[in-house]
Amino acid sequence: ALPKYSNRVWLYIRSTSSLFGSERAIGFTSTVIASERLTGQYTMTLALLHLVRELFNEASSSVLAVLQESPRLQQVKEEVLMRAARFIHSEIWVEHVGWKYAQLGDRFEIGRRVSRFYTDILKHSPPTLQDVPFGGLSQAVFEALVSRATTSAVNPIVTALTTSSPVLAMLYSSRRYGDARRLIYMLESHLLLVRVLLHAKQKLLPTKPCLLEQALCTRVTGAVGSLDPFSSSKLDPIEALAAYAKERRMGFIVPVESMEVLFALCSSLSTCDGSTSNLISYLSNPETTVASLVRIVLHPYDDALLRNAVWNFITLAMDKEPALAGLFVRGQFRASSLKGKEKANGSNGSKSPSALTVATSMLEQWKELWELNPQLLASLLRFLDVVWEHCHEHKSTLDTIRQDATFFEHLASIVKEELGPTPDYKTEQLVPVEGVQHSDLHEAVSTHAYRTMVKAHALHII
Repeated sequence: ALPKYSNRVWLYIRSTSSLFGSERAIGFTSTVIASERLTGQYTMTLALLHLVRELFNEASSSVLAVLQESPRLQQVKEEVLMRAARFIHSEIWVEHVGWKYAQLGDRFEIGRRVSRFYTDILKHSPPTLQDVPFGGLSQAVFEALVSRATTSAVNPIVTALTTSSPVLAMLYSSRRYGDARRLIYMLESHLLLVRVLLHAKQKLLPTKPCLLEQALCTRVTGAVGSLDPFSSSKLDPIEALAAYAKERRMGFIVPVESMEVLFALCSSLSTCDGSTSNLISYLSNPETTVASLVRIVLHPYDDALLRNAVWNFITLAMDKEPALAGLFVRGQFRASSLKGKEKANGSNGSKSPSALTVATSMLEQWKELWELNPQLLASLLRFLDVVWEHCHEHKSTLDTIRQDATFFEHLASIVKEELGPTPDYKTEQLVPVEGVQHSDLHEAVSTHAYRTMVKAHALHII
């Protein structure tokens, strides 16, 4: 739409009840949307979601000028967006998983557009801030999905996380690549929404568990009569998140986002009062899962962002999840508990390398990492630092490393390495890096910061 007509659009939408109902019409359902549910074709629903997204983009991009020139218009925009968000949540989001679809890709596209709308609101006006534009809208989204969430509100997220892998396999096997791409985009959007919600929850309600956390930490079974046609193929949410890290068919974004969601979930649960949730209890085969994560950080050609995300999660688990920490240090459960099973299965007792073994072996190439990938070097040094802080819990395993003079020689060499002069920090221009605007000094400053962290962690271990 032309910008000069945008004000008329806002005023018209505010005056009519044909699109999003009115404040008095609780439970309003559009006649067009109701008819689309019968046919399975959702042209108008998708168009309506596109309209709301563009309305929010226009309102958020012009907020400074509108606040200065016409505060009343800003109030009108917030009222319209609040009414639209309530309509989308009650009439589309909580029900769209169970609708009939002539094209399965429409289900993925509807879910993606709604979750992206929620995410944009939360990122533009975080619910942790007060007296900001669209603050009421952001708070309403947070309440609907976290503080006052219902099962129907979090069900689309959990359903997407637990069924996407088998559905993607089915789509690829039937060569429905367009639907598969839409599924991946939806999963990326849902994972980002969950991460933003968990970060906000940890700041606003740090000690109180929410329904979203409980839904992510539950066993999922396909119930008879479920509205989800793929309910029999569901994985437990945490197991599904861990599996996405090694799922190459999902692209590059989903594995990284899944690890960041696991990180946010582990961090959020650790602050809850009386929380007994242990991530390892929701993994059917913890040793296999841990081994797959260790292989990611070990593999030199895996995506750098993914390797750092996995290192961050492993480091947090070392500090917050004692059972998982033992697996990351030893690579398996204690040998005495597995001896009978190994004999019964004819196992030769071989095991995958542990995260501790990988970190100490990678430390031997610290000079190359210092020059080429200081971020990865900072990640593994931070992991070793946390391991050392919990050394009393893993004394028998760490005794061997304590007696290794080469290990401490590497640490001493890192401490003695010249850091170089402090780079300039006055930005003169912005350059695009992977689609995001960064300062032209971004690489120099971040490299210097990571090397400083590396030296700090090495010195702390010594």
